[in-house]
Amino acid sequence: MATAAQLSKNNQNAQIWTNWDINTEQTFQTCTAEVFETVKQLYPQYKFKHIKTISNHELLENLIGYAPLLAESAVHNGRGGNSRPDGGVIYVECKDGSWMIVLVGENKHQAANGGNAIERASKNIEFYKNMLIEYDYFPYHLNINGEIALTKQDGSYEYGTHFDRITQAGGFMPVNTVHVKSNPATPRIRPFTVTVSVDFDYAAVKDTSLKIIAESLDYLKNVNKL
Repeated sequence: MATAAQLSKNNQNAQIWTNWDINTEQTFQTCTAEVFETVKQLYPQYKFKHIKTISNHELLENLIGYAPLLAESAVHNGRGGNSRPDGGVIYVECKDGSWMIVLVGENKHQAANGGNAIERASKNIEFYKNMLIEYDYFPYHLNINGEIALTKQDGSYEYGTHFDRITQAGGFMPVNTVHVKSNPATPRIRPFTVTVSVDFDYAAVKDTSLKIIAESLDYLKNVNKL
């Protein structure tokens, strides 16, 4: 059982990870909002929308369409809940009137030896993998900031178990590199984009997000959705 002192320390840590003066969630939201305005200018031939919250009900409807036998389970187990990634979700309208995801934006800030921000990122990764279960692309962007990114005196990155918990979900692909399209020969491996820096790099986050959207649009054109 935790002592009073331990509980007090835990509460202090929790306040740190929800304080926007210290973490970078608010800045990330601003950046993704700018990305949304930019893509509308870059691709005037398409219609986009920016959604902040996706309900479990929408996910379940998607899974039922993919695997009808899930319907009975969905009825009993699909009550309530939602996903609310920090940067929201950007969609493009397809030529059949449906909407497809072109960017999911998530931001986490973590110190070298404190907090569980990276571990908490995994729940949204799984949510959107299921949202796109029938497609060979995954336009997910996880941006990680904080001292956890800086582990060598020369300022270079040395990724250990903390990052393995995230990158293993995408097949251990290199970080700070855009990954969107999957290999149809290995459909269970869903590479996605992880960017890492000690301080929030607004320009780099925006540029990465725009590249993810560009690759998503290219994929959707290739599968005759656009």
